[in-house]
Amino acid sequence: PAAPDWPFPFVFLPRPGVRATSGRMGCGASAKTKYEEPAAAKVEEKDEGESSDDEDEDDVLDDAAWEEMKKKTRQSKGPRMGISAERTEVDEDWVPPVHEKTPEQEERLRSALSKCFMFSVLDKEQLATVVKAFQETPKAAGETVIKQGAEVTNKEPALFVIESGQLSVYKNGTEKAVFVYTKPGQYFGDLALLYNAPRAATVVADEDVVLWSIDRQTFNNLVKDAARMQSSKRMGFLKEVPLLQSLREDEIANLCDALQVREVKADEVIITEGDIGTEFFIVECGRAQARKGGAVVMEYEEKSYFGELALRNSAPRAADVV
Repeated sequence: PAAPDWPFPFVFLPRPGVRATSGRMGCGASAKTKYEEPAAAKVEEKDEGESSDDEDEDDVLDDAAWEEMKKKTRQSKGPRMGISAERTEVDEDWVPPVHEKTPEQEERLRSALSKCFMFSVLDKEQLATVVKAFQETPKAAGETVIKQGAEVTNKEPALFVIESGQLSVYKNGTEKAVFVYTKPGQYFGDLALLYNAPRAATVVADEDVVLWSIDRQTFNNLVKDAARMQSSKRMGFLKEVPLLQSLREDEIANLCDALQVREVKADEVIITEGDIGTEFFIVECGRAQARKGGAVVMEYEEKSYFGELALRNSAPRAADVV
């Protein structure tokens, strides 16, 4: 992406279980020394948790566009917030749309949305309503899905989740794509909804693609207020992480916007020794262990972080984390 390391690839793991954050920040790990009890005894196992290593990318911003967006969303009485603070007024007569899907399609959508912090705050019933509201949106090869600078109206498709196919992201003034979407479950278009801002980039279908989309009105009525409250809560958490305490309010907000949800069950491997590192983790809830040769060498608990050394040193992972 054109902006410096934007979006930051963060992974955030919600209760119950372990939570972590991934990003390109080179600092020493903060953790306590090893303990006697195994991590499996400390991490609650979630009955219906899904985990994915996919890194979903949002709209791509350059420095000028990002600064302009911050100006539009900064309130005069306080610092910039990650999401527009304007409360959404829900029409009492409004009924969420329902578009039929196969169970497999619903599961793929549910899995994709659960990784995005905007939707992770919804309970099962709310998420099911949102999933049903997504509409299948096929696009032909060469067709523009969203155009940089365009305003998003209430009734047009606004947020997109990929079912199949490949799409490229372009910035005005550049001929080469700044990012390519290739994986089912990746999503884009959310920044314009969250910030009440024009589209930050153009997305074009490289081949025939199948997308799922939701319109702005449905997003505002079902998701936005919950996302706003969750953003505030997570900003508070990030401010308490020792590694991040030197960051400004707007920098913390930028990280908060990029968080992704990942749930880890007891005994599940988060990092494997020898692998190439692409993520940096912060634990939000639960405990984990770093192990070398089967021996516990470090314990991680709430607000601890790990995985940054492989990114900082461009080296393989130095230990397993479970």
